[in-house]
This record gives sequence, structure tokens and C-alpha cells, in this order.
Amino acid sequence: MFKASWPMDRLRAFLCVTMTAGFYAAVLVLRARFQVALPSVETLWLLLGFAAVSFLVERVATLVLRLADRARLREEGRHRQNTQ
Repeated sequence: MFKASWPMDRLRAFLCVTMTAGFYAAVLVLRARFQVALPSVETLWLLLGFAAVSFLVERVATLVLRLADRARLREEGRHRQNTQ
């Protein structure tokens, strides 16, 4: 949801939070109908840790790709100026 809500403003932040929370609330309320077994506390902590790590890895990868793209565009601009 975070990636889909970017760039963040008040409305998108509200939608991101309520949709994420609403999903988990629906699973908790309707777990018998969905036949979902609740995980243990240790599993939830592992899930939270993996989610945090994956979020950070995605942000770093996006930054690295953005910087590489900017460098490539700068180099192409220099190349065009030299050939004219």
C-alpha cells in the first residue's frame, strides 16, 4: 500500500493506513469464515522483522536504481553535447 500511495499526502496516508488496518481487522473478525489460523506471537515478531527488512531493502534498491538512472542520463547528455 505504501508504494501505491506514493507521493504521500493526507488523503493517501489515510487510505494507506485504513486499508492496511482494515485488511487485518477483517481477517481477525472473519477468521472462522476464512478458516485462517492465528499465528503465534513468535511468528508475528518474525513477520514484522521480515516486513521491516524487506521495506528497507526495497527503499535502498529504489535509491540505487534512481541514482544509476540519473548518472546514465547525465552521461548521455554529455555524449550528445560532445557529438554536436
